Amino acid sequence: MLTLESFLTQDNIKLSGLLYTPGIEKVTEDVVIYVHGGSSNIYKNPERLNALGELFNKANISFFAFNNRGSGYISRMNRVDENGEEESVHLGASYETIREAELDFIGVSNFLRKKGFQKLTLLGHSTGANKICAYNFYNERVVFDRFVLLNGGDDTGITYEMMGAKKFKRALQKCEKMIKKGWGRKLAPKYLTNFIISYQSFYDLINPDGDYNIFPFFELLTGQQLGTKELLREFKSMRKPTLVIYGSEDEYCQGDVKSRVDLLRKAVSETRKKDLYNFKIVDGADHCFTGMEEELSNSVINWIKNK
Repeated sequence: MLTLESFLTQDNIKLSGLLYTPGIEKVTEDVVIYVHGGSSNIYKNPERLNALGELFNKANISFFAFNNRGSGYISRMNRVDENGEEESVHLGASYETIREAELDFIGVSNFLRKKGFQKLTLLGHSTGANKICAYNFYNERVVFDRFVLLNGGDDTGITYEMMGAKKFKRALQKCEKMIKKGWGRKLAPKYLTNFIISYQSFYDLINPDGDYNIFPFFELLTGQQLGTKELLREFKSMRKPTLVIYGSEDEYCQGDVKSRVDLLRKAVSETRKKDLYNFKIVDGADHCFTGMEEELSNSVINWIKNK
């Protein structure tokens, strides 16, 4: 059964999502929550979500995909006040910072637990994986039972390689200057970036010492550290069982996928939390797992059943 749902984030933004359940009004014990990446949205590829929903439901697992506040570049959403009145606000990836994801995550967990779901697995794709790691790192009380990190990427390193050292440094300095002046929500000019993005969000994306820089593959592989913070700090700090999945043909993984996964595996093998992590490479899968929904869902289902 498929229903269109809405819920409020912790700061009262109304978000919508699609809930797939195995039967009419049936609440399963487990639900997988899909966090889309970047400026994407849940309606961009309905074939993929419908396939995932059907496959999870066959395993008696519900599936909830929702549009987070980073949906689209600039999106009009509603904030609900204490009287139930709704006010239109502009959000989207152009204005979002990664720490704000926790407001969405707390809201979706409250919504699904009120519906009766007992075990919540948060699955983040691309930027969604970065968001999960940042949320886990900064919250002592984690309200989810499991995490799935799907094709987490190194946007900071990719941007550095595209721009070059000098332009990258100038971009950081320009963003810092505009944020200090109180103009962080102003859209950055084209000479700075081709993205439709505000200074605050662009700085959040490319700052090597920032919360977004979760999977620093460029720095790990080249030995060229762009900032000062400990590499993989957030990734090594997961508090709940975490499944890390990459497609072998992920076009945003900057080369050989196995070598990147080996770096992640090695990093957690040296920590006391190594038993919380499992790693999987799906052969033939691209960044979006195009046409390989069954392989992806089976990887998650088998892991959930053994946890």
